[in-house]
Amino acid sequence: MEFFDIPLLEGLKSRMHWHNKRQQVLSENVANANTPRYTAQRMQGQNFTQLLDKTGALGNNATPTMPTVRMVASHPGHMVPPGDAFGALQAVETKDGQESPNGNNVELEDELRRVGENQMEYGLMINLYRKHSGLLKMAIGSGGGAR
Repeated sequence: MEFFDIPLLEGLKSRMHWHNKRQQVLSENVANANTPRYTAQRMQGQNFTQLLDKTGALGNNATPTMPTVRMVASHPGHMVPPGDAFGALQAVETKDGQESPNGNNVELEDELRRVGENQMEYGLMINLYRKHSGLLKMAIGSGGGAR
């Protein structure tokens, strides 16, 4: 098993990828706050517990799973594999918020609050990833103690 194939680390990487995509969507909303008829975008939620359960990181499966062959969308025209952690990340238009006279529904204060929340959650994922990989390095004797 490769070091980065550990299910918990895979789940954390997937969650960090989701937060990265969410940051892009929020940045576009803030950048278009004054664009006429712009509709705010939102990321579809990601259930972290289901993600960890899918990767086996929660230990719910009694026997270790064998590696499986997964579909990969290697071309923009390919279908996204169902339930793929990275491919399922899509922004959807939202009708939340009050529409301004120019037809824009971006509320700048709410977007900036979401940016702050996203930054804190991303930082949490980075710290979890760092601590877990540090503990693994310490366990195999290559230093990298959990700081």
